[in-house]
Amino acid sequence: MKVTETKISSAVQAKAGAETPVKAAAPVEKVSVKQSEAVNATIAHVKSGLPADRTARIQEIATAVKKGQYQPNAQQIAERIMDQAELEARLRALLDK
Repeated sequence: MKVTETKISSAVQAKAGAETPVKAAAPVEKVSVKQSEAVNATIAHVKSGLPADRTARIQEIATAVKKGQYQPNAQQIAERIMDQAELEARLRALLDK
C-alpha cells in the first residue's frame, strides 16, 4: 500500500497533543568510493569470465538436452559452484565493511 497523503489530520494532531506534524527522518546511507571501486572491480572480473554470446550457448545446450546428447562435465560444474561461492563471499565482505 502506498501512502500519498503526508499531512496529519487535526484529529490525530489533537490526540497526540502535537501542534505541528512530525516528519519521519530519511534513512542515511553511506557509500565510500573505495567500496564502489572494489565492487566494480569484482563485477568486471566476473563479466570477463562470461562467454561472449551466452544466449547462443544456452540454445545449443537446450538442443543437446532435447536430443539426449548432453553430457555435463561434473568437474566444471563443481568449479563454477565454488567460483560463485567465492564471489558471493567477497561481495558480502565488501558490503559488510
